Amino acid sequence: MLVAIGGAATAGPLVDAVAAYQRGDYATALRLWHPLAEQGDADAQFHLGVMYESGQGVLRNDAEAIKWYRKAAEQDDAVAQFNLGIMYTKGEGMSPNHAEATLWYRLAADHGLAGAQFNLGMMSAEGQGVSQDYVQADMWLTLAASQLPALGKDQRNTTVDARDRVASKMTPPQLVEAQELVFEWTIEHRHVGRLRALLESMRLDKETPERLAVVPGQVQAQAGDLRGSPVSSSVGLHGLILEDRGSKPIRRALNLRPSGRR
Repeated sequence: MLVAIGGAATAGPLVDAVAAYQRGDYATALRLWHPLAEQGDADAQFHLGVMYESGQGVLRNDAEAIKWYRKAAEQDDAVAQFNLGIMYTKGEGMSPNHAEATLWYRLAADHGLAGAQFNLGMMSAEGQGVSQDYVQADMWLTLAASQLPALGKDQRNTTVDARDRVASKMTPPQLVEAQELVFEWTIEHRHVGRLRALLESMRLDKETPERLAVVPGQVQAQAGDLRGSPVSSSVGLHGLILEDRGSKPIRRALNLRPSGRR
């Protein structure tokens, strides 16, 4: 079900725009989304960003894409924040700006988007846009890996391999600190599904003794009491390595995001 930010009055045009987009009638989708975007509808703003970035129904215009992504991102749209981070990372329509990219990735990562967590982890490991920090890198890559099994083995393997390369450069105390941060983030953001996946992965994965050592009793005790859900795993990964941007607009249009959050 679509979320109509402007109320019932916008539900019809939003649904019609999605239907037009899905059948490849980009001119109609653009005509319907544009006035809604001007009125402040974040869904419509996001889709205009997609269309300008991809050149669907309009000439490709990275500046316009950034403009509309930013408007949606400033309304806390997680996927718009994510895509904005990608454009700043790659320098689409501008010079690359890794510091700006990490700001948007962090917002999207805190919504639970695995692609943003992956990118933030890689940038922390490489010192791009932020100071090099293996503890933060391990934390974000672990969070990303925890929700990847449903998305395919190759994506999970890529993320786990990256995390393990980072872990090989860390001391045992750093590994413990990173795992503690993972659990703190998961509890703070009330991702009960993610917490259960983390606990299960720690039982099943072949990990170092240092990593296995951190399974706080209070975390296990609280796992059953948490409420909420992570961002749906069907939201595609669009990152530095894990990228499939072509399918993103339809997935986003179908509103695959956590209940009560954007």
